[in-house]
Amino acid sequence: MFTNQNYLKGQQYKTSSNLNTRASLHERFGVSQYGWHKWVFDQFNFEPGYRVLEVGCGPAYLWNENMERVPSDVRFVLGDLSIGMASETKTKLAASDAKNFNFFNGDAESIPFPANYFDAVIANHMLYHLPHLDLGVRELARVLKPNGVLYAATNGIPHLREMFELAHEFDPNYGSVHHRGFFESLNFRLENAEEILKAAFARVEIRNYDDHLWVTEAAPLVNYVLSGWRDQVREGMIESFIAFVEERIKREGGVRITKESGLVIARK
Repeated sequence: MFTNQNYLKGQQYKTSSNLNTRASLHERFGVSQYGWHKWVFDQFNFEPGYRVLEVGCGPAYLWNENMERVPSDVRFVLGDLSIGMASETKTKLAASDAKNFNFFNGDAESIPFPANYFDAVIANHMLYHLPHLDLGVRELARVLKPNGVLYAATNGIPHLREMFELAHEFDPNYGSVHHRGFFESLNFRLENAEEILKAAFARVEIRNYDDHLWVTEAAPLVNYVLSGWRDQVREGMIESFIAFVEERIKREGGVRITKESGLVIARK
């Protein structure tokens, strides 16, 4: 389902609603004093005159949170498979009066730019959505210059483990909503990223982001879980799930949830 392009652009990411639900949980309950998007931006090394591509740009979280640090002498091209996401990003960045951004709606497996065109490519939590990951990796390498760099964010298998375990405990028979091996099933994760990228890149480095969640409200956690599977929510489920989580929070003071995210840096 999470590599089905029609589902992704027509339902899950038709707008930023589901993504905003998930981002909100991390923003409100992450214990790190330094946010994910600022940390990711710290890892970039952009020189004057660079051309930078972001595939799967979503609703421009990365740029909105770092606009004061965006260099004016670097040209950025932002694209997304979802027309709604690409349009929202364009609107947001136009409102910020940013002059060095261009936009396109398109597929990361078929990027509409020539070979050796970009100095850097950013893929922030999106490569695991590609139905043909090997093709997508080759395409990213194709548009990069000989010394170009790919910055690809993804998660590890333990990511959000306790959240899925809690959902499974709530209802062990309710299908993939409670699939505890969700991140293990993704085709691009921290555990296999180096092996996958070395097919097209000479050097691969993984940098880990240190954080976890301490969730003290039930509704945001429940909304996160269900945001990926809206079509499987049955009548009365949300209310009973919230009550179940509220009882856990009342008993333990909160729910600690592991985060395992990082940035994979690959060089040609």
